[in-house]
Amino acid sequence: MLKKIFPYFVIFLTVFILFIANYRPGTWLSGWDNLHPEFNFKLNLQREIYSGWQEYQGLGATGGLMIATDIPRLIFLWLMSFFLPLSALRYVFTFLMLFLGAIGMKKLLRFIGNETTALSGALFYILNLGTVQIFYTPFDPFVVFFGFLPWLIYIFIKTLESPNKKNLITFFAINFLAIPQNYVPTMFVVYLIALGLISVGYYFKNKTTQTIKRVFVLFFLIFLINSFWLFNFIYFIKTNINSPSQSHMGYMSTENIYLQNKKYGDLRNVIKLKSFLFDFADTDSSNKFVYMMTPWKNYVDQKPIEIILVSEFLIIILGILYCYKQKNKYSLSFFLLFLFSFLILANNIPIISLANNFFRNFPFFSQVFRVPFTKFGNLAVFSYSIFFAFGINSLYDKLSNFKLEKLAIPVSIVSLILTTLPAFSGNLIYEKLKIKIPQEYFDLMSYFDKQPLGKIAFFPQASFWNWNFYSWGYVGTGFLWYGVKQPTLDRAFDGYSNTNENYYWEISQAVYSKNLNLFEKILNKYQINWLILDNNIVINPSPKTLFNDQLRALISQSGKINYLTNFGKLEIYEALSIVKNNFISVNNNLVSISPKYNWNNYDKSFETYDYYLNSNKSEEAQIFYPFRSLFTGKKPEDKEFSLVEENDFYIFQARIPKEFSKVAVPEINDLEVTEYDKNNLLKTSKLPPQVYFDETSHILSVYVPKIRGLYSYDSKTDGNFFTHQAQTCNSFTSNKYSLENIVENGQNKILLNSQDGSSCLMTNLPDLTHQLGYLINIKAKNIEGKSLLIDLINNNSKRKDIETYLSKNNNLVTSYFIQPPMESDGLGYSLILDNISIGSPITTNKINGFSINPIPYRFLTEIKFMQNNNFDVKSSQITLPATSHPNIGFYQVKVDLTNSNSTLYLSQSYSPGWIAFSNGKLLEHVLVNNWTNGWRLRPEQNGTSATQGAKVNIIFWPQYLEFLGFGLLVIVFMYMIKYKNEQ
Repeated sequence: MLKKIFPYFVIFLTVFILFIANYRPGTWLSGWDNLHPEFNFKLNLQREIYSGWQEYQGLGATGGLMIATDIPRLIFLWLMSFFLPLSALRYVFTFLMLFLGAIGMKKLLRFIGNETTALSGALFYILNLGTVQIFYTPFDPFVVFFGFLPWLIYIFIKTLESPNKKNLITFFAINFLAIPQNYVPTMFVVYLIALGLISVGYYFKNKTTQTIKRVFVLFFLIFLINSFWLFNFIYFIKTNINSPSQSHMGYMSTENIYLQNKKYGDLRNVIKLKSFLFDFADTDSSNKFVYMMTPWKNYVDQKPIEIILVSEFLIIILGILYCYKQKNKYSLSFFLLFLFSFLILANNIPIISLANNFFRNFPFFSQVFRVPFTKFGNLAVFSYSIFFAFGINSLYDKLSNFKLEKLAIPVSIVSLILTTLPAFSGNLIYEKLKIKIPQEYFDLMSYFDKQPLGKIAFFPQASFWNWNFYSWGYVGTGFLWYGVKQPTLDRAFDGYSNTNENYYWEISQAVYSKNLNLFEKILNKYQINWLILDNNIVINPSPKTLFNDQLRALISQSGKINYLTNFGKLEIYEALSIVKNNFISVNNNLVSISPKYNWNNYDKSFETYDYYLNSNKSEEAQIFYPFRSLFTGKKPEDKEFSLVEENDFYIFQARIPKEFSKVAVPEINDLEVTEYDKNNLLKTSKLPPQVYFDETSHILSVYVPKIRGLYSYDSKTDGNFFTHQAQTCNSFTSNKYSLENIVENGQNKILLNSQDGSSCLMTNLPDLTHQLGYLINIKAKNIEGKSLLIDLINNNSKRKDIETYLSKNNNLVTSYFIQPPMESDGLGYSLILDNISIGSPITTNKINGFSINPIPYRFLTEIKFMQNNNFDVKSSQITLPATSHPNIGFYQVKVDLTNSNSTLYLSQSYSPGWIAFSNGKLLEHVLVNNWTNGWRLRPEQNGTSATQGAKVNIIFWPQYLEFLGFGLLVIVFMYMIKYKNEQ
C-alpha cells in the first residue's frame, strides 16, 4: 500500500513546496493575459452562456476568443470560492493543474507499460524548462491544457482499445472538463493534431478497420462535446477569420513574435525547451529594462546546468531507442508526437524552416504557428516526459547488471530539481504577476454595478498596443471588464474587431489634436456614456505621451461631459447627451453617404451630418465623398485613395459614380496653401490645389502643388542627411548593426544593416507646425529581412503619431503616409526609420531619401458630390422606443413610426448575424455611421402604416448555434447514461 501511495506523495510534496515558495498571501495572480471570472461570477457566466455575441468587448464583437469554453472552470472556481479567498483562487487553480498534469502523466506511463520509472516521467513533466515557461506567465487555457493533456491522451487510447460504457463516460467527462483549454481556439487544433498522430501510430500497429471506425467515433464525440463553442468558432472563421491579421497589433507583432520564436528554434535551445521568453524584456523597480526571466537566464546558462539539460535530452533519445527495441505497441504513436512537436519548435534548422514558412502563408495556420512554443511547447513537454521515463527505464535495466538500479530514479529526480531550482525559491511564477490590486478598482466595479447599461471608454489611449503598465505593478492586457457589466472600449479587444480598432484611431486623433468638437462627435458616434481616466497607467519613455492633463482640459471646456466622481486615481466622467436605452434608438431623416471606408481617423460625414446611412448602391446615395479616408496609419497597401506623383504636384484621384455630377468644392484655408521662405518668412507664395473633373471618364483629379519652404523637408536638400553615423534605437538587445552612406548612379543613398539588433536613422523636423497636414514620401528598397519601421514622433506629446512598416518589396518603391493636422499650438516632429533584425536573419534596407510636404487635408476631406442641385438635408431626429433586452443576443422593441424614412438603430458593431423582423417579415439591414447596425422601418415592409406602432424583434442568430451545441452535449450525455443502463 505504502509503495503505491509513495509516488503520489512525492508528486504532491513537490507541487506543494512549489506552491508555498511561489504563493504570496494577500496578492492576486494577475497580469499578462489573464482571466478573472471571480470578479463577478454571475456576470461572467451570463456572458459565457450567451457568448455568440460578445457585447462586453467594446462596441461588440463576434467571438474570436471562445469565452463559453471557460464555463467548467468558472463553476469550479465558484465552488472553490466558498472555501478560499477570491485572491487565492487563481493561485490554487494554477498549481492544481500542475499537480493534475503530473498525476495524469504517471497514470498514462503506467498504462502504456512503464510502471517502474513512471515517477521520473511525472516529475520531468513538471520540472523542466518548458513547463517553467508555461507557468512563468500563466495563461489559464495553456495551464488547463498542461493539466489535462496526459489524461486526454490516456483516456483516448484506453477508449480506443476498449470502448465500453465506463470508458466512454470517462472519455466524455475528461473532455468536457478540459474544454477551458479551447478558450484560445487554436489549442483545439493542437489537441486534434495530437490525437491524430496518436491514432496514426496506433493504426500502423494494429492495421484494422475497427481501429479506423473507433477513431472516427471518438473524434465525432469530441466534436459533439465541443459543439456548443465550436459552432460559433466556425461562424467566426467564416465571417471574421482575417480580423486578427488585419488588426494593427497583429500586423505589427505577428512577424516579430514569429522571429523571436524562430531565434530559439535552433537545436541547442529546442533540446533544452528554451523559448523566446528568455529574451523578453520588462522594466524593473527603477524603470530600467531587464530580462523578464533574469533569475532563470543567469541560472541555466551555467555550464553544469547546461550539461544536465543536455544529458536529460540524451536520456530522451535513449528512451526512444529503448521503446523501439522493446517493441512497445504505443511507441510509434508517441514518437510521431515527439517528432512533430520537435520539428515545429525547431523552425530555425535548415529545411525544417521551409515547411514552417510555407504554412505561414495561410491566415489560419499563420495564427496557429504564430507563437509555436505557446501552442506546441506543451506537446513537446509531454512527449519529452514520455521518453524520459523510458530512458530512465533503460538506465535502470543497465544499472541492474551492477546492482545499482536503485540509483536511477533518485539521481534522475535530483537532476530535475537541479535544473529547475529557481522555481523552488519563488520563480516558477513571474514575481511581477503577484500583485495587490488597489481597492479603488473594486469600488469602481461596485459603482458601475448600480448603473444602467451603457458604454465605457477607458483613457489614456496613448497607443494602439493593448499592453498597459500600472504604477502599482500590473503589466498586461487588463482586467476591469471582468467586474464591470457595461461594455468597455479598450485595446484588448481590437484583435477581433475592426470596429473597435477604428474607434481607437478616431478617438486618439481627437484627443491628441485637442479638438473638442471632434471629441464630442466621436462620443456621440459610438454612443459612449462614461469615460474613465486611469491615472495609475504609466508609459515609457515619456509620461507626457499619456496626455492626461490635456484630456482633463479638453473635458473641462465641454458642456456635454460632466465629472461624476473618483475612486483613488480613477476619475469618472459622464457624457450627458448620450442616451441610455439598451443601445436602441430610432433615427429619422438619415442622409445616405457613399462610399464606405475600411479604416479612418477622421469621419467628415459624421462631423457634418451626425447620423447617416452607408449606401453600397451609388444610385441610392445622396452624397459621395471622393476622399473619405486619408488614413495611412496601417499598411501602406491599405490606403484608400489613389495618388500619382509628378515633379511639382501630387495628384489625388477618385472615380465618381455616374449618378453624381454636382461637386461641392469647399473653401480653403490660406495656411494650408501658403509657402513660406525659410530664410525670409515675409516672402510667401500661395499655391492652391486645382480641381478637375472629367465628365466623360468621371474621374476627379485634385492637383496639389508640392509646397516647399519652411513647413517642408527634403533629404536631397539636407546637407546632413547623407552623413549619418550608425546608431541603434534598441541599445538593450542590439548586437550587430551598421549604416553606410553610399553613392549609386551619382545619387546618395543610405544602406542599413543589422543582425539581431537595430540600425536606425533619426531626422529631427523642428519647423513643422502641427496645424497642417503633411504627405510623407519615403523611397526605399527592402533587400532582405524585415522592411523598415517608420515612427513619426510628435515633439509636443512625445507620442508616435505614425508607427508602421514600409512596403516590403525587393524593388525600389515609394511609401506614402499622411499625417493629419494635430494640435494648433504644437510644433515639430521627429521621423525615425528603424532597420530591425530579430535573431540570426540579416535585415538590409536601402533608403534613397524622403520628403515631407504640407497638403490641404481639410480641403480634400470636405470635397463632396451630390446627385442633384436641389438636395436638401433634413436634420436627423432621434427617438427612444420602449425596449426590452433580456439577454445579450435578443432585443424586443416597440416602435412608434412617424415617417417612412425611419431607421431602427442598434449601437453594436455591424454584423450580418444581427437580424430584425416585424410581423413575420425580415427588415432591411443597413450599415449606419460606417460601423453599426440599422434596419429600415418602411411601412410596406412591416405591414403597418406610417403612424402605426410596430413590434420589432432583433436577434443575433449565431447565438442559437451555441444553444444547439448545449442541446447536443445533453443528448450525448443522456445517450451514454441510457447506453449504460441497457448493458
